[in-house]
Amino acid sequence: MKKKFMVNCDLCDARKISEEGLAAYEQIVINADMLVEDERSREILHRLPVTLNVDNTLELEEGVQVVTINGHHEITGDMESDKKIVLIVNGSLVIEADTQKYLENVVGIYVNGKVRYPKSMTPWMGKLSVNGSVSCIPDGCIVLKPEFEADRYFHLRAREGARYYAERKVLLTDPETDIQALAEKKVHFVTRNAVILEKLVAQAVALFDEETDIAVVPEGFAYIKDDARLDETLLRRYGGRLFIGGDLQLDENSDACLQQVEKLIIQGKVQLLKRQEEAFLALDAKYRKLELCKGKCLKNKVSVTVDRALLSGAQEGICIANCADVCVKDDVEPEEILAKLEIKNCASVSCNPAQRSAVELVSENVANITENDGGENEKRFPVRNFMGTMADTKVVNADCYIL
Repeated sequence: MKKKFMVNCDLCDARKISEEGLAAYEQIVINADMLVEDERSREILHRLPVTLNVDNTLELEEGVQVVTINGHHEITGDMESDKKIVLIVNGSLVIEADTQKYLENVVGIYVNGKVRYPKSMTPWMGKLSVNGSVSCIPDGCIVLKPEFEADRYFHLRAREGARYYAERKVLLTDPETDIQALAEKKVHFVTRNAVILEKLVAQAVALFDEETDIAVVPEGFAYIKDDARLDETLLRRYGGRLFIGGDLQLDENSDACLQQVEKLIIQGKVQLLKRQEEAFLALDAKYRKLELCKGKCLKNKVSVTVDRALLSGAQEGICIANCADVCVKDDVEPEEILAKLEIKNCASVSCNPAQRSAVELVSENVANITENDGGENEKRFPVRNFMGTMADTKVVNADCYIL
């Protein structure tokens, strides 16, 4: 009886494939992120009983070397290569300035993750393919955290004449920051956004480019860098004049707190209950977006199960936001879903067929709605074996496999 052959790998290099060696298999399955082939191997693969489940296919000559790196990798000016190579990085890649000599022998760079390179290397980035994020850094800059907060001791550590780059934001929100000392050292910040205390702004603006978007924290306001929830703890710590750098959330316990707030500036969005809208608008707050939701909010969770007990315990309803997986149990009636449930910005929601139309009506920015039987033992993600029984199958699991 002929056997079957399955390969599970990140990279499958088929350029040395032998038709005779694989002819003994009646079925061949290759599951790979990338398949490397040439004209000869492609013709052999077409003749064999092969099923290809690959994300990317790369055609390379025999002599080109494929280098796979998992994790962080840097291309520096002292690196050399006397062979043509393809570089595959599963992680982060930093390309330094003056690396042209090394890149001349690089046929292609494929990155699953984050790439950072200096602006002077832009002409060489046509070889770059990225599944992730790319940052182009101005030349000659020292790279800081994407959101950098300068403390009162930064002027002691700062280098003379240095240009500092922060991808998202620079915060000058410590009143003890010595702006005069930074200016005397000719320090310069390169960033898209800056948040500066009003008492520092007159001196600090000279440290930034004209293109930087500067937000000023007014005198007497407390600055909160991250997201915040309006509650008694927040007000006791910071007072009633708040400048919030992230989002602000109000819940069922925030009603009395609204009466204690004097002024509000929110750089992000505000999430509140519908009954709180009038009192909040009376504050004349500044914000990016207002989002009304039902009573209790469950957010940023891997999975949430919605059953009758959960909904019956929430008189004003439930808002589920930014969760990966939401399961609506069979004991929840469609009428309860319409009256008490909101689902926003979630990846997947499962429910039974009778609930589906109600779930669709209360969902916003949900990627996938699937149906199940609502039972305790449903298989939400069934495993399918396309090769039948595995007893007669040779299986290879590897990061990189040469076919």
